[in-house]
Amino acid sequence: YSRALSTVYWPGDGMSGELVGCHSAALARYGTTNLRKLLKAGVPIVATRGKSHPYPCGSRLLLRNPSTRYYSIGIKMDTGPYHCYSPLGDKKVMFLCKKPSFRRSHIDITPKIAKELGHIGYQYLDIWLLEGPI
Repeated sequence: YSRALSTVYWPGDGMSGELVGCHSAALARYGTTNLRKLLKAGVPIVATRGKSHPYPCGSRLLLRNPSTRYYSIGIKMDTGPYHCYSPLGDKKVMFLCKKPSFRRSHIDITPKIAKELGHIGYQYLDIWLLEGPI
């Protein structure tokens, strides 16, 4: 179990790429690594990164919004978030945030999951690993 600040992402939001970060898992399970195609197919994609949320690609995660108490299941098919914020609020996409920059969130969810959770765009989520890579 862990708790993390989360944001919502989608293709073309200025922060996501066209391809998911979990290439092997996405190809094995869905036959594509294209983010738009996976979302169109209804895949509930989650992106996590970092030592505090080291879920392997292809893992199924149970997500709970502590504010609404709604649950959803997501599959880690992407890595991120990669946006860093300066103390003045400027935003940049970087693999590593250089001090004094920081990350605002540690997990990205897609609009489908956000809707199921009653997510308002930027808030904490509780996360449980249901099963490892599939």
